[in-house]
Amino acid sequence: MKPTLNKALQLEKTWLQKHQAKNTQIPSDFPEFCRKNLNLNLTAYQIEAAKILQENSNVALRWCRQSGKTQLITAWLLHYALLNPETQIAIVGPSWRQTIIPITKINHYITKLPRGLFHKPQRTMIHLKNQSIIQAFPNNPNNLRGFTLKIV
Repeated sequence: MKPTLNKALQLEKTWLQKHQAKNTQIPSDFPEFCRKNLNLNLTAYQIEAAKILQENSNVALRWCRQSGKTQLITAWLLHYALLNPETQIAIVGPSWRQTIIPITKINHYITKLPRGLFHKPQRTMIHLKNQSIIQAFPNNPNNLRGFTLKIV
């Protein structure tokens, strides 16, 4: 009797997560998404940089240390992946350790979203339920071959 009850509770929990995710509207406005879904209050220069990221394909942020570069980029990548189904995004950095840092931040952000929007967080990859993937790669051009990437 107990295993049947546990299975029923698990099915109910899964259904509630899917239902909650279906009813969750991801705002198309990036600052609103950050404020409502991630509890992030962006600065004016971060909002300006997000607009530039939206409009241009090659952007370099040359800001001082601890000014919110990684925070902005990780939130923006998550927002982009949520709004664009079946998108593949690669994160590549000068070292493996620096490549994993953004994935760790995104894993922290997705815990603030309804569980039905993403699969189980992993150390090097984030799978969203809309078939979008954000993945970390070591700094080696051979590792990026074969992927149809929207953003690197």
